[in-house]
Amino acid sequence: MPIPQSLTRRRPQPPHLPQTMDFVMNPMSIYRNRYFLAGVLLILLGIQFRMVHSFVLNEPATRALARVTSDTHVAEQSSMTDFILRVHPNPTKRITPPRWLGLSLIAAGVVISCHALAIPRYHHS
Repeated sequence: MPIPQSLTRRRPQPPHLPQTMDFVMNPMSIYRNRYFLAGVLLILLGIQFRMVHSFVLNEPATRALARVTSDTHVAEQSSMTDFILRVHPNPTKRITPPRWLGLSLIAAGVVISCHALAIPRYHHS
């Protein structure tokens, strides 16, 4: 049974825009390559989280994190703090991501990539 032409027709393009500008006119449409790219990026990010045991933030990032969260204590700028910081290294924070985070990112990336393969290809008409 043939598909009615009213279901397969695309909306007409304005004459001043080429056919390749369809993504600008309809930014909410996500095609299979975008899903596949998101899945691959999640897989790579998950592999990175699995390979790295902990992250050490530098001093500005540690101070910014201390301003955002109230439970992180960082030394304030005073004369005693300046003296202590000359003897000891700058305050840094070590972040250890949970083990399940890498596996969950990998699993989500695999599911999204497999879903991208199931989406029908986009055909210009």
